[in-house]
Amino acid sequence: MSHIENEKIQDHLEDCQKLSSTELRTRYTPEANTHRNLLQRAKNQARTVHPDFRVFRDFLVHVGPRPCLGATLDRIDNSDPEYAPGKVRWADKRTQNSNKGDTLLFHYSRTGDTYTVSRLAKLQKVSPAQSESG
Repeated sequence: MSHIENEKIQDHLEDCQKLSSTELRTRYTPEANTHRNLLQRAKNQARTVHPDFRVFRDFLVHVGPRPCLGATLDRIDNSDPEYAPGKVRWADKRTQNSNKGDTLLFHYSRTGDTYTVSRLAKLQKVSPAQSESG
């Protein structure tokens, strides 16, 4: 972990201790929006939310600040309906798309590697749409 990343982690932990709820949501707007959306999705899709994720301050302590622009919260195991510490991560769009429940996965038994359509298409230098229709 770089020195800057370490400082960023320390900053958010200090902020969680010192700032009011409103100040925290203002300083960490993308994370606050993610938290609000998580609670709404959980309600609408009959998912469970761990007690440590119900309050934004506690959620932020566990998941930390969004690491980069475009990162969104991803449940690591889509078959597990709980949003909880250790079960979610910040992920880029490519990682999320590879982790969707409807993603086709191809397993190569000789090496144990797993490939998505988009990864195979990239290896073959074609678009995923071409590889799906061919």
